[in-house]
Amino acid sequence: MRVLTSLIAVGLGFLCGCAHSRALQGNRNYKTVSLPRVSLAKGERIESVEIAISGARFTAVHRIPADWSVVVNSPDAGESTLQGEAGHGVGWLESSDELADFITILVDDPKGFTITGKVFIASPDSERAASFTGKDFPMKPSPNHALQRARPSRHCCNRGVPWAGSLSLGR
Repeated sequence: MRVLTSLIAVGLGFLCGCAHSRALQGNRNYKTVSLPRVSLAKGERIESVEIAISGARFTAVHRIPADWSVVVNSPDAGESTLQGEAGHGVGWLESSDELADFITILVDDPKGFTITGKVFIASPDSERAASFTGKDFPMKPSPNHALQRARPSRHCCNRGVPWAGSLSLGR
């Protein structure tokens, strides 16, 4: 029984080593992104947001406010988008602080990386949009993101895909 368990574990390790994501290759450049601060007048609320990135991809959405839905669209012509909106007026946000550190992205191409966004703001008698680009977005490196490589990879059946090598929790 122990031999069978060991063989299954080795087989699964081999399969995982040959089929894991491209994200384990090269340097990882994960960033936690916050919505820029938005000044709201009396009675104004945030009803929706749109973020577009190129040279990167969305890897996680950490916070979805109550009564909101979020859609992440895969790259189209190199650009990925995230759209979030309140389902009803009661879900409109009173502050952009409610979207602090709400997404994580992986920057694949630092030289070609761009990020833009729009925040749609409404009040009982008006609507407006605030646009943001690049440096407006507070970003910080994501701490201890997933497993981190502790030694170089080895190749297996597909030389284009590295093995996971020795993995640690980055401690």
